[in-house]
Amino acid sequence: MRKYSICLILALIAVMAFVMSPGGQARSSNPCSACHSSSRFQYLDILEGNPGNVLPSSIAVGETKSVTMVVQNQCSALTYNTLTGVSVTLASQSGHIKVSTPTVSIGTLPVGTKTATWQITGVSAGSDTLLITARE
Repeated sequence: MRKYSICLILALIAVMAFVMSPGGQARSSNPCSACHSSSRFQYLDILEGNPGNVLPSSIAVGETKSVTMVVQNQCSALTYNTLTGVSVTLASQSGHIKVSTPTVSIGTLPVGTKTATWQITGVSAGSDTLLITARE
C-alpha cells in the first residue's frame, strides 16, 4: 500500500490568558490592595517555540507520531498561585489526522511548566492544522 504524506500546518491557538484573584475573578467589595496590588497576574499559556515542543512537520497515512507541548503557569503571587484541573486538547482542523486521546489532563499546575503528549496518526492525504488549547 502506497503511503501519502500529510503536510501539517501547525497553528497553535494561544490559550486563555486571565487574571485571577483568590476567591474568584470578580473585583471584591472588600478591597485588599495592601496584599494584592494591581500588578498581580496569572496566565495559563502554551509556550510556542519552546525547545521541549515536538511538532512533526509531516506524517504519512497510517503512520503514528508524537506531539508534545509545554504548558506554563506564570504568576506574580507568592501564594494562591497553583492552577487546578488543567487540561490540554489537541484536535485536527481538517480531519486528516486522528488524535488517540484528544484531551490530556495535567491536573495541578504550580508556577512553572509541565508537558502534554499525544499520539497522532495520519488517516488521509492533505494539508491539516493542529489546534491546541488549554483550560483550567
